[in-house]
Amino acid sequence: MGPLTSAKRLVRHHGVDETNDTLLTVVDLLEMLGVTRNTFDKWRRSGKGPVAYRLPNGSLRFRKSDVEAWFENLLIEDAETVRQREIRDELKQGKRIPLRLYGPPTRDIR
Repeated sequence: MGPLTSAKRLVRHHGVDETNDTLLTVVDLLEMLGVTRNTFDKWRRSGKGPVAYRLPNGSLRFRKSDVEAWFENLLIEDAETVRQREIRDELKQGKRIPLRLYGPPTRDIR
């Protein structure tokens, strides 16, 4: 068995299963996300990019599972979707739900 590449040493050292968690290059990541290198660099500088690993040669690698988890955290849900999920969870727990679910309190007009 020949010498291990930096990426394979990283995988073996950190206990990442090579078959289930691909290491992506910056180019792979840019293609996957459909963004330019400039945009990606701005995200990294501001701390908004995915977790990266720097190899001994200075290049970056990204675990695909880390990128997917990072991307899922970017999901923005509207208030109605969030409330619907809360109601579903409350019903599963056997809680009673008021009939009027949305909007500000109503006032009687006299």
